[in-house]
Amino acid sequence: MDAKSLLADLLEVSGQVEAAAIVTRAGEVVAGTDEESAAALGTAIHGLAGSANDVSGPTDQALVQLQVSLSGSCVFIAQDEQHAIGCVTVPHPTAGLVFYDLKSTLRRLAGDHDDARRDHRFACHSAIGVLGKQGVQDAVRDLVSQLVRMTHADGFACEQIFSRCHE
Repeated sequence: MDAKSLLADLLEVSGQVEAAAIVTRAGEVVAGTDEESAAALGTAIHGLAGSANDVSGPTDQALVQLQVSLSGSCVFIAQDEQHAIGCVTVPHPTAGLVFYDLKSTLRRLAGDHDDARRDHRFACHSAIGVLGKQGVQDAVRDLVSQLVRMTHADGFACEQIFSRCHE
């Protein structure tokens, strides 16, 4: 699959990603989600990844992933031996999912097709298999019942005390 298609898939599966680009480790832009801003985003990705590698010092440990939080968005970068991928997201994204999506895209670019696809990813169709409101209430009631050692037959029954006020 080509880089442009991989980025289109990334935007489709990750609703938190607004724009993304893939660059080589040398800084050449491979693809971007928006042709007009791909070069600028690619340059920024390469620059941030390079700066992070410089800050790490002489440890021989290359950057694996980087998150930069801004006031109105976040920037995420992940890289492998050949490429770096970066994206701009909505404010306060789920960082683990964004990094997972970026790393999955890099693995697919490298030819590793054993990675999870759109139809296998949790965030794709998250409503499928999730308990409905009644199921959640039942599950919570069951857990609380076990926690306080209430018998399930009694459920959440309680004594009702009525009082009358006389003037």
